[in-house]
Amino acid sequence: MKRYKILIYMLGLIMIISLSGCSKDNQDDEENTNEAVEVEQKKDDVVDGKIVADATMLTVGDTKVSYSEVMVYVNMIRDKYEPLFSEYIWSFKVDEEKSFEDMAKEEIINQIIRLKIMNSIAAQRGIELSEDEKLDIQDSAAEYLTQITQKDQEEYGINLDIVKTIYEDNVIAQKLFDVVTADVKTNVSKEESHTVTLKQFAALYYGRDRDGNILNKTETQKSDAKAKVIKAYDQIVRNKNDFITYADNHSDLDEVVISVSVGEYEEGIEKELFKLKAGQTSIALDLGDGYYFFECISPDDEKAREERVIEIVKERQNEMFSKEYDEWLQESKVYIVTNLWNMIKF
Repeated sequence: MKRYKILIYMLGLIMIISLSGCSKDNQDDEENTNEAVEVEQKKDDVVDGKIVADATMLTVGDTKVSYSEVMVYVNMIRDKYEPLFSEYIWSFKVDEEKSFEDMAKEEIINQIIRLKIMNSIAAQRGIELSEDEKLDIQDSAAEYLTQITQKDQEEYGINLDIVKTIYEDNVIAQKLFDVVTADVKTNVSKEESHTVTLKQFAALYYGRDRDGNILNKTETQKSDAKAKVIKAYDQIVRNKNDFITYADNHSDLDEVVISVSVGEYEEGIEKELFKLKAGQTSIALDLGDGYYFFECISPDDEKAREERVIEIVKERQNEMFSKEYDEWLQESKVYIVTNLWNMIKF
């Protein structure tokens, strides 16, 4: 597996697994809960106000996770978001109590917990890395390490073995996922995967318009959106303006050509869209955030349908895997050194 594929997996795999929290083992052997046990840090975990590289940040079962390992994930998340949103993204308030940094730290914890649980289960099932996979991981880890500055390597204690461990965890987790979901049903009916391809024009009254103005569903904004969609309909349908050109210049959504599959819209809207023939235009429709109308490109897009089949199979795999994972989670003991986690800053 090449480096870029592994990195995408590391940042994306955990999105597929539903996790409401971490589990702990009740001291009275009663029913497990989805809360991690908080434990105190050791006296020598922090020196001169800094966390030492080998300090244990959390344990999952018998596996300890060091500060160095955690900081690889921190660097990955930081490299993913800062180029897009600048360093100010971390102080952005997601809600009244939580910043984007808080959310990112929670996701790192959850990601590590999932991977360690999955690797433990994989070991029990005899799932191992092949020699070719080990060689690929060695090369990919060495290449990724070159992207971490020497200063950060020294400050956080990041070395080749740490990076290799993370790559190994992710590859083995993928192999476990493949094994668990090997028997998922792959047959998908045409009715279930029916997909139409459309051009859309949107006049929003909730969210942000094309100029970045915030819309809050006020009566004035709804009235303006309705007038806008009526004008667009008149220009495109009656005056024969090119749909894509006009939408590019006036629609509140950047995406003009879209594919819509069964189940994506409420039944009434879906019925209107699926009855269109190629070249036909829908009436103006209220989708809850604005007024839209659509022109049908293909009433039964085979290529888009094939892509939807792949999505449906993935959804089935995720559902099957989540059921297994939920059981593993409830049986896992997780301990978090909260004081150390609170010291991490992006």
